[in-house]
Amino acid sequence: MIAVGSVLTDRLLMELLERIFETPPLVKCGFFAAVTTGFFWFGLFLRRKYPHRTYSNEAVFFSGFCPWR
Repeated sequence: MIAVGSVLTDRLLMELLERIFETPPLVKCGFFAAVTTGFFWFGLFLRRKYPHRTYSNEAVFFSGFCPWR
């Protein structure tokens, strides 16, 4: 049972990765810009709501910047 699930999941994952790598660069750039913008807006929201949580707020900003570079 586990082997069948693994094969099906592996096939779906490989198809997803192929589609991601075949997308045009402009679409990838737009997607990552939107995700990064969402992280920064969420960070600003948290900074206004919880100004005393400095490290948590900065971690949100960092996660919006770091993985997409």
